[in-house]
Amino acid sequence: MATPSDLWAERPDFWFTDIAESRTLRVIDRIASGSFGSVYLARENIDGTTVAVKRSKIQDAKEEPQAEALREVRALSHMRGCVRVVQLRSFEFGRWIVQELMPMTLRTFMSRHAKLPTPHASDGGLAHRTVQWLILSLCEAVRACHSQNLIHRDIKPENILIDASQSTDMPVLKIADLGMAKIVSERTSLPLTPLVVTIFYRAPELLSGTNRYYGKPIDVWSVGCVAHEIITGRVLFPAYDEIALRKMHAITPYGNMDRIYVPFFEHTLQMDPAQRSSIEVVVESVHVLSNNAFRDDHA
Repeated sequence: MATPSDLWAERPDFWFTDIAESRTLRVIDRIASGSFGSVYLARENIDGTTVAVKRSKIQDAKEEPQAEALREVRALSHMRGCVRVVQLRSFEFGRWIVQELMPMTLRTFMSRHAKLPTPHASDGGLAHRTVQWLILSLCEAVRACHSQNLIHRDIKPENILIDASQSTDMPVLKIADLGMAKIVSERTSLPLTPLVVTIFYRAPELLSGTNRYYGKPIDVWSVGCVAHEIITGRVLFPAYDEIALRKMHAITPYGNMDRIYVPFFEHTLQMDPAQRSSIEVVVESVHVLSNNAFRDDHA
């Protein structure tokens, strides 16, 4: 007879009870997996709402929940009601999370458009208007987190979710995967682990693993890296070790960029975190960028 764990692993089409909300969910399919465990598509039996169920690898009640799972629940709870962050619906602490379902990652969205070049598109295949909207949406999402003193610490295309099926003409963007996120205090400076952020998007101050006193500027650097990828369709710093990454950081990475984007990267990709702009200033720079692009298009 199959155990509950067998059902999750081998035959995802089954029902399970969300004790926290006293409801039953039908688990339909596994849609993603990673170091944390797996993500499943599920449907609520009462109203048919589709949701995402993120299930930790640690399910034995005798084992301590993963720190990543604990951080994610805390961070999602902290950001309840924020339209730019995927919303938590319920959870069993450290075991699984039921959250809002978004159709695809930014990585998938960009890959699809790269194969379908359109007139007036960027090098990455996206229309310039869509590029600017995605960058603005990402900056606003990070601003929402920072306004609540939450550092994401792992901003990358795989952790940014997109819904292009809405009735609006622009895709909806939300930040997800808050397993590395940290709520910090403006009044205190506590040491943090430097072992954060996927290497392509890792800020210079995190290299060597010795700086334990960093803050919100690491997210701003990651935003610059992701924005460059949205525009060009290419990873800005494709390094697989920190030695190579340091060499890449030493070269001005946006020298060949369209001039309207240069001020944005001057705000986000400063090597010195003290010289990097706050996300509030970055958001304003995107508004200026959009206005300048509109004037250029209609000159």
